[in-house]
Amino acid sequence: MPTIIDVAKRAGVSFKTVSRVFSGEDYVREETKMAVLKAARELDYKVNVSARTLRAKRSNKVVLIGSNPSPNYRNLFQLGALSACQDAGFDLVLKSEFDESEIQKLVLSDKPVGIVLLPPASGEISILNSLEALGVPVIRVGAYPETGSGGYCIYIDDDAASFDITQVLIQAGHSAIAFLSGPLSQLHAQKRKDGHLRALQSAGISPKEDWVLEGNFDFKSGFALADKLLSSKERPSVIIASNDEMAAGCLAAAYKNNLRVPEDLSIAGFDDSPIAQVIYPPLTTIHQPVKEMAIEAIKLLDVVNRKKETGNAAIKLDYEVKLRGSTKFIETTT
Repeated sequence: MPTIIDVAKRAGVSFKTVSRVFSGEDYVREETKMAVLKAARELDYKVNVSARTLRAKRSNKVVLIGSNPSPNYRNLFQLGALSACQDAGFDLVLKSEFDESEIQKLVLSDKPVGIVLLPPASGEISILNSLEALGVPVIRVGAYPETGSGGYCIYIDDDAASFDITQVLIQAGHSAIAFLSGPLSQLHAQKRKDGHLRALQSAGISPKEDWVLEGNFDFKSGFALADKLLSSKERPSVIIASNDEMAAGCLAAAYKNNLRVPEDLSIAGFDDSPIAQVIYPPLTTIHQPVKEMAIEAIKLLDVVNRKKETGNAAIKLDYEVKLRGSTKFIETTT
């Protein structure tokens, strides 16, 4: 069965333009409209009436697809989203990871005000395209405006943040630096790796290939990768993990290998999730304003809902390097 995406490809336009044509919206050039209708006839595409009228019949529900593997990140985001939904008069519906067809069914049955996608779902362009074709606003958290069709994005500069925390540790005297990334299929994980490597290059440090390892943004992978590093004959003086869950795993691996933190090994994380301050020693990390990102996402949905229109908006929030007890300054001789 042909989809709105197929029609867009045949007509040589965006799927948003096709949606505007089928919805009878103004400001679509006549030649564009004719091209879309011609493509629809050739493909025998049938307009989905349920999707077409969805926007006019939305409920007051906001669906949060919280598929992020870090429970600390998810919980903090959910608290911010719940608070903002209460202020806006929305009901927050929490869902675990869905595939594309299940999300479509959810939209057509619940008719939500909008959907908020956390990483990694926020990086799935096929899901974004499918939802926008249904006419429901989507806020992508931890995604970037240059990916997909743009849409609504809330993010920090992961590349710059990773560069900064690596540079701070270099300035503290560390040169034997290992880095644990998240899944590199996710753009924000790749950007964090890129920022780290850029900082090493800027300082004239050649990265060791077996000290830059790919994990899964969870405690288990952080522990396993750090244990591998620390069991080797040559080990780093600091491990930078791409989130605090992985960093906590590094801390456990250090103690397994009878290493003191930070005396024998420094550890840094990313996110500044609650776990960063309750473990000992507390983690040096990047403060990512997760709760504020959630609040901004709901505020944006409120504006979109009141205007009854979809569009594009990218909100970049600030980050901050937080220096705590898990890292130390190394004295250098000149």
